[in-house]
Amino acid sequence: MMESLRGELMQPNAYVNSDNWNRYQNNSGIFTLRLSQLLLYLVTATITTLLTLSEPTVWSNKLVAGWLVCISVLLVLKTRNNLPMFILSAFIAYVNYSIAVGEFFTTVLTSCPLTEVSDPMNYGIAIRCILLFTTILFLFYKASFHPVSDQYSEFLARNDVAFYALIVVLLYFFFTGVNDIGRISYTVAITPAYEYSRVFFLFAFYFSGKSKFNRSILLLLTGMYILQDLYYGGRVTSLQLLIFLVLTYFRDYMTPLRVTVLGVIGLFLFAWVGAYRSSYSLSVPLSLIITVIFGSLFVFDTATYSFYASATHVATANIIGYDNKMRSFAQFLISIFTGASSNKLADATSFSNQYFRNVGGGIIATHFYFWGSWLLVILASFAIVWIINKTSGSNSPYSKLIFLSIVISTPRWYLYGPLVFFRGAIFVPSVLYFILSLIRLMTVNVSGNSITKNK
Repeated sequence: MMESLRGELMQPNAYVNSDNWNRYQNNSGIFTLRLSQLLLYLVTATITTLLTLSEPTVWSNKLVAGWLVCISVLLVLKTRNNLPMFILSAFIAYVNYSIAVGEFFTTVLTSCPLTEVSDPMNYGIAIRCILLFTTILFLFYKASFHPVSDQYSEFLARNDVAFYALIVVLLYFFFTGVNDIGRISYTVAITPAYEYSRVFFLFAFYFSGKSKFNRSILLLLTGMYILQDLYYGGRVTSLQLLIFLVLTYFRDYMTPLRVTVLGVIGLFLFAWVGAYRSSYSLSVPLSLIITVIFGSLFVFDTATYSFYASATHVATANIIGYDNKMRSFAQFLISIFTGASSNKLADATSFSNQYFRNVGGGIIATHFYFWGSWLLVILASFAIVWIINKTSGSNSPYSKLIFLSIVISTPRWYLYGPLVFFRGAIFVPSVLYFILSLIRLMTVNVSGNSITKNK
């Protein structure tokens, strides 16, 4: 009798039914998971804070760079269930790895050869700005446990008027958006209009609906853009369009593993482009490409040169007055709405180039340090994470388009600055969405009125 009673009491349904017991076990697992995550976040925040507050020296900078790589890996793991965010975080991780290895741990073929501001102080502050940004993104991005197909179901809108209007614009950019100044040595050939083509491609896909004919036209035009950019030695524009293809045409076939494999293949392709554009000769042996990639420890040269530009931001911020910083920041805010092609004051990199030579670029975080020191780095990082969370978690077509625009343009805004993020990835697509929505509304109304009259 007592043994039987003891056995019943030891069963999970002695006081609750099996459903409640299963719910208890699930909740217990969730609680344990959240507790472990909280512990991880506390440790991460503590280490980042201590390293950020540490004195910049050769060895402390190496520690910061190593921890930056660790945080970047954690960010990639956190976003593995959301394909667009996985691509965004994987690119950021690769850039951060390239900076850590190529500028702090060793010197390779793809390290930046400029040394004017490469002292431990400037490099130390610059790498700490990047660490702060990456840590805030890791800690405050709201990860979803749902597959990407559940979050980004079909949201396309068929409108041939809007679609073919965009195709005409893209054709115009294709034929006029490249400055053919000869291919003796590499210079940037594409114009800002050509760079903005990624936005028009995204909206053209949106308005293509499920028309195979429309999609075929757009796919052909995308291939033409990529080949033309590679022909002139470009890489970042092509990379953005390849991300566009992955997230639209081939999204249903993509997994994090397949994206990683494609990324490795792309690494060899862009290494070949880097060798090709040095002399614009197609006779670049594969053995040379392999030697360069492994000899440089997979370090991306655009990342190292961009980081050096970030160091010039820090060096310039330490010698100019507060009024110059505020003027530059005010011009940056204005340029979000007007553009910066005629306003070099708005660009921290161009401004810094007056004092310390750089070759362009600049990781996004150090632009904010240039304008407002550590406080603005933190505030801007939170603002960017908030925008990513709001757009990635919304079901509206507008939010989805803006989120995809942010992800597709990651290679540009992370390596070249916040104007690309706020203007190129958000403001310009927002204006375009408003205009095309009006076109769609008017064409629908006209079509509806014609049907009514025919009746």
